[in-house]
Amino acid sequence: MRFFHSGWRISLAALAKLSRFPINGFIPGSDFGVTRAKEEIWENWDDFQEKMRGIC
Repeated sequence: MRFFHSGWRISLAALAKLSRFPINGFIPGSDFGVTRAKEEIWENWDDFQEKMRGIC
C-alpha cells in the first residue's frame, strides 16, 4: 500500500506553494495601525526574511 494517495500529492504541492506567501503580507509601511504581527518581525526584519526563505 502506498502512503501517499494521488490527492495527497496535489495537496502537498499546493501547501508547498502557499508556504511562500506569508512574507508577502509584510509589505513596507504596513507596520502601523491595528496589526497582529509581532513587533519583533519589524525590529528584526532581516532575520525574519532569512527565516522565511528557509521554510520555502
